[in-house]
Amino acid sequence: MPDFKSLFGTPQKARLTILCLLVALATLAAIVVYIVYSHRDVPDTAPQPTGTASVPQESERPMGLTPSKTLEEARLLALTDAGVAASQAQFSQAELGEDHGIWVYRFRFQTRNASYTYQINANTGAVHSKEVGTFVTYAPESAPPESSPEPVDTAPAETAPRPDESAAPPPENTPPASAAPEPSSSQAPETMYIGMQRAKAIALSHAGLSSSRVMFTRLGMSREEGQMVYRVEFRQNGTAYQYRIDAATGRVLHHEQKDR
Repeated sequence: MPDFKSLFGTPQKARLTILCLLVALATLAAIVVYIVYSHRDVPDTAPQPTGTASVPQESERPMGLTPSKTLEEARLLALTDAGVAASQAQFSQAELGEDHGIWVYRFRFQTRNASYTYQINANTGAVHSKEVGTFVTYAPESAPPESSPEPVDTAPAETAPRPDESAAPPPENTPPASAAPEPSSSQAPETMYIGMQRAKAIALSHAGLSSSRVMFTRLGMSREEGQMVYRVEFRQNGTAYQYRIDAATGRVLHHEQKDR
């Protein structure tokens, strides 16, 4: 047994002993408080004030499995925002993609005067982003007006040649100027390709589906190995279809079908 009396034998030992006991008691109390409070249920986040709701930003919304807007609906929204009629636009890209956790439809199209790049929110239909470029054409410089010649003395009327004698008659095989106008070089050969709508119909017919049963995820046109090709992609009941169609003849060059 330790001799406790020796711990209080002198005033210095007594003070040191009491100080050690106080430190030990304080340490024990701190351990007890920590154990008690660590087992209490503390909510992860503070409750929202009554009458207010936290609205997530567009980039914080989770990306759904299926967009609520179709490709055709988003295409019309982009054309409406651009103020362009569908018959005046030539699309080079139309596909479904993801941007910062949300579904977006990406479109690239152009008219005679401008080019457009759009991203449409596939769930809300809002314009996510857009870029517009204007084609600038320069008119040829007009020639300066010729100065009128100084008046000169003319020969007497008797010696002047008659108009019908000095003017050479036009060749008989030359058509009038308005008979055969030359085509403008700026006009594109619109009949060179079958068109996107015809390419969609060919792909759907090959797959044995109708447009009302599928959701298009990509419509585009590109040059592959020197040949213009339409790319048509769509989904139906978890099955993805991919088609490459000759833009000039409508022949199916390649097709894939994948189950997801």
